[in-house]
Amino acid sequence: MNPIALVKKSKLLSNSFIYFVGTMIASAGGFLFHLIMSRMLDVKTFGEFEALISLMYIVSVPAATLITMIVKYTADFKAENHPEKISQLFNSFTKVLIFWSFVIFILFISASPLIAGFLKLDSFWPVVILGVLFLASFPSAVNQGIMNGTENFFAMSWLGVVNVITKILFAISFVCLSFGLSGVIGGVSLAAVFGYLISLFPIRKYIRPRAGKLKDSKEMLIYLMPTFVVTLCLGLFYNADVLLVKYFLSPEEAGQYGAISIIGKVIFFITGVIATVVFPMISRAEKEGSERNLLKNTLFLVVLTSVCIILVYFFWPTLIIKVLVGSKYLGIAKYIGLFGIAMMMFSIVNLYSRYFLAVSKFKILYIFVVGLLLQISLLFFFHQTITQVIYAMLASMFVILVATYIYYRYELEKDQKSYVRQ
Repeated sequence: MNPIALVKKSKLLSNSFIYFVGTMIASAGGFLFHLIMSRMLDVKTFGEFEALISLMYIVSVPAATLITMIVKYTADFKAENHPEKISQLFNSFTKVLIFWSFVIFILFISASPLIAGFLKLDSFWPVVILGVLFLASFPSAVNQGIMNGTENFFAMSWLGVVNVITKILFAISFVCLSFGLSGVIGGVSLAAVFGYLISLFPIRKYIRPRAGKLKDSKEMLIYLMPTFVVTLCLGLFYNADVLLVKYFLSPEEAGQYGAISIIGKVIFFITGVIATVVFPMISRAEKEGSERNLLKNTLFLVVLTSVCIILVYFFWPTLIIKVLVGSKYLGIAKYIGLFGIAMMMFSIVNLYSRYFLAVSKFKILYIFVVGLLLQISLLFFFHQTITQVIYAMLASMFVILVATYIYYRYELEKDQKSYVRQ
């Protein structure tokens, strides 16, 4: 079959393609941003920047949790043809999140000296400036979740592109004005605020102040609690290593590890697009009994993409480093392939987590909590060198992946037995 016809026929492929193109442009811009910063900042400051970005992702877990929940329920409301419930969802959660974003902002600022001390920063001001980002990220979660749940991937794509362009422009301007690390973080925060404002446009038809009160809130809160734990664990799987490396290793080694992390996470940036697209589709496919076939097809795409990138890392590491982060990081060439394998395993775990959340199977959170404890323990005891850190990541992600797959097989067999009894 003609590849173009195949893409048009398959909703997964067509949606993935739309969101993939937009996200790839945004990701390319994101990597350009990191590439520019790796050249404009010294290795020490670049390591501090990567640590703060990792901290941002971890603190933003509640927002990511809300996106996951809002995507699921928006997809359900759309499938049931209840647009008024989407409006009610927008009204209820936007009001609550604006309030809590200010609370978190104040708490974050209050703790900024402690955070700066842990990360060995010369000043706490970059931490304070980072707090501004949370004023926008929590309300933005509602808008992003509605766009994803209604499968408005075109809007999500162009918003991602606009966000990365504004981030680059703001950050470069502030660094050129000699604001250093504070300037970079300020650029990221201002871009987030601007992104929230323009994200209201694609969902404007759901912004109805008189839509009424949401009646499904109790059910959503029940779904929200385990989703928060799963999302928190995923966020820490993905970012805890950068923070711990910043604490345990020298500033120069932390900067090198930050570069390794950027290159290795290319795999997740690409495959994460596929997992994001498939999440609302799994939620609907469950009603038709076809969710596992959708998971298998998506898993194939994730593994194939990951393996191709990893092979490039092993065969042409020097070229990749020069293109992405610059020649001053050539010493990390022997690490990027191995770290890429860890990121492939994480990408597969992330896909399975999306599946379990979409079908409301929450026992996976116990595996993730134990896996997180294992990862942090390994990093705590094995952190003397970058090599030890990477092998600790490989070992922990392998155990988490195997345990996740065993749980998937367990749920599959249980459902099959239940079907036979019926």
